[in-house]
Amino acid sequence: YYSKKNYVDGFDKSKKQKSDQLFFSASEEIVNHTFKSLCENDTPDIILISGDLTYNGEKTSHEEMKTALKKLKQNGKKVFVITAIHDYTSPDMPTYGIDKNGKNTQVESVSRDELLSYYGEFGYNDALAKHESSMSYVAKLQDGYRLFLLNDDFGDPNCGFSDDLVEWIGKQAKTAKEEGQYIIAMTHHPLVAPSPIFTAVAKGDMLSDFELCTKQLSQFGFDFILTGHTHMHNISCCNVCGKKFYDISTAALTGFPPYYRCITLNKDEKKMDIKTVCVDN
Repeated sequence: YYSKKNYVDGFDKSKKQKSDQLFFSASEEIVNHTFKSLCENDTPDIILISGDLTYNGEKTSHEEMKTALKKLKQNGKKVFVITAIHDYTSPDMPTYGIDKNGKNTQVESVSRDELLSYYGEFGYNDALAKHESSMSYVAKLQDGYRLFLLNDDFGDPNCGFSDDLVEWIGKQAKTAKEEGQYIIAMTHHPLVAPSPIFTAVAKGDMLSDFELCTKQLSQFGFDFILTGHTHMHNISCCNVCGKKFYDISTAALTGFPPYYRCITLNKDEKKMDIKTVCVDN
């Protein structure tokens, strides 16, 4: 999401021919249209967002995104959010908008420590368990289902899971299994490469230590993980610990084309139906 208060219409579209740039400039319309459509339907019951809610942590973008998410909750949807590195800035990495003359101009941004004041009400505040330093948490989706929302920003540009977070995940997964819960994981960066050459050309866009983390999550009892980040709409699979492990990556809603997924999960039948939806207006 990129607020028009940051002068996104200052982009010279004659020099920005790529479709994704045009969709970027219309992020407000895309998000509001999509959320309105979701509110007008009985399904899905639950909305999951895997981080990078804003372009570069602009305060105005966060304020408007929070307002949009509240409308989902007001219409009976359960909303669960984690944040990622595009959602905050630091003093040495300011955020810029585009002024009416097409020039960069610094805009007010949000720090990592401020993120929960915007998004805590979308899952974190009511969590069953929290890993406070990473802002990861465990939530109840429905009876029999636990969602692990794993924030992988690590507090700096190195994206991954700390040893302490991995240990916490293992303990929480063990507890959930003992209570008869089916466990689901979501993080921002992918764990399974979307193509054979991806790790050669874009390893930095994977979760750090992704091979080890995939093995650990599989051993903890996870069958799949929901991811984002790459803007690639893809489902990858690998064999680990004697079973299949899936990485279900969803493209950016404000990328081109603007996709989201509808997932129906039935743990008793061991079945998952996944439908891709393209925003059509």
